[in-house]
Amino acid sequence: MSGRSRQETRRSVKATISSEDARRKREETSRSLRQTKKDEVMLKRRHFTAELIEETTTSNTVPTLEELPMILDAAQSDNPQRKLQGTRQIRKLLSIERQPPIDEVIATGIVPTLVTYLTPNFHPDLQFEAAWALTNIASGTAKHTLTVLESGALPHLIALMGPHSTEELKEQAIWAVGNIAGDSPGCRDLCINLNAIPSILSTLEGTTRISLLRNATWTLSNLCRGKPEPDFSKVQLCLPALAKLLSYTDEEILTDSCWALSYLSDGSNNKIQAVIDTGVVPRIAQLLGHTAVSVVTPSLRTIGNIVTGDDSQTQHVISSGALRYLTSLLKNNKRAIQKETCWLISNITAGTPAQIQAVIDSGVMPQIISLLEEGHLDVKREAAWALSNATCAGTIEQIHFLVSLGALKPICNLLESSDSRIINVLLDALDNILKSGRSWATARSVANKGIEENNPYCEMVEELEGLDKLESLQTHHQEEIYNKTIRILETYFQTEDESENTMPTQPAANTFQFGGVSQFSF
Repeated sequence: MSGRSRQETRRSVKATISSEDARRKREETSRSLRQTKKDEVMLKRRHFTAELIEETTTSNTVPTLEELPMILDAAQSDNPQRKLQGTRQIRKLLSIERQPPIDEVIATGIVPTLVTYLTPNFHPDLQFEAAWALTNIASGTAKHTLTVLESGALPHLIALMGPHSTEELKEQAIWAVGNIAGDSPGCRDLCINLNAIPSILSTLEGTTRISLLRNATWTLSNLCRGKPEPDFSKVQLCLPALAKLLSYTDEEILTDSCWALSYLSDGSNNKIQAVIDTGVVPRIAQLLGHTAVSVVTPSLRTIGNIVTGDDSQTQHVISSGALRYLTSLLKNNKRAIQKETCWLISNITAGTPAQIQAVIDSGVMPQIISLLEEGHLDVKREAAWALSNATCAGTIEQIHFLVSLGALKPICNLLESSDSRIINVLLDALDNILKSGRSWATARSVANKGIEENNPYCEMVEELEGLDKLESLQTHHQEEIYNKTIRILETYFQTEDESENTMPTQPAANTFQFGGVSQFSF
């Protein structure tokens, strides 16, 4: 760092930081935590059931591509029975377990005919078989989905959700729309603009058919997801229905309901408030303790989104009892759950001192410190934020408690990390802790009529070799780290010349031994 003096690079620091400013909505973290893996959420589903397996493996009716010309002839016959049988054979071809011949079927030009069979002019059995075939075509690639859309199927599929259709037919139509909506944000918006959501919500009213409920919930989830986000004024219509669906115990319904709510709560405080206003937060908090990871993951995502809101929205989560589940989630063997739980906690500790105290009282901080010491790198990053935010808005007593848990040890150790992001965050935490110690020392000095008190945390940092690491950071290539380091060294650690001119201090009365290192009392 030749050519730069400490004074020249010293940064100015705000005396206080509001909880809303401190609460992070970091784009990088949000993108990472919200990146849904295929094994978490299936964007498309092919209608391939156990009944079909039994049907096609125990009879001689399994169609082959060689039979396709004959099948097409039957499907386009004027005879209703032959038409139904041919369409059913097309559906079976498209329901083959591996590598269904979607391209081959599309190449025959039959898709527009299948769309025609969705209209009210045809028998419900034929409508059902055609809808099933189109569902499986739309489960393929974006090109396959586009073929279904260009054939004009979407308005007819939505119409099949009407009151005159059977529940079985409604379910199949909803499934097809779910596959279309899951293809892309553009396809999703087409479905929304054709009023798919009100039609699905009407279908949900009064039904107890579990498979229909599952498919409808999954389709609503697809209609709520994606970037750019859908028009919130249209998708928020789902909220009352999603709140009701959370009353079920079915794992699939709960999973997709929570995913839908996670998408709807991902954004502005107005969106978060709309979710809160449905009254779902206590139920989602309860689902953090569910035995199925498939339910826990979107529940955690939703609660995490809500605490990125303002203090009152965060308080709603705290009041719901969500914190009682966090320690066990931090101990979960899935790294993604550990990481996201730390992220959630970091946004609560960015709140008010009372909210920080609620986190402390929940007993999660020892585990946060443990993960900061021993967790995977990406988990350490989030744990660092959780601890740093607590030191930013925390009281002297709260910071003292964190230090008593051993927070300074991993902070000092990680100052020599190869990860600049962790160093940056932990330098802030260290600055906050040392500032708290200085405030305590100043208050004690006044109370003791001018008898000087040492900052108890400075000695601890030195004993943990933190000062050596700080000295090493003066040559760090990243300017922000260099500036923070210089500020800490200049503000809290005296030079040798200054130390020689400092009079020894006397220990104050009523102090207690802190970790066998420094005397410290309140």
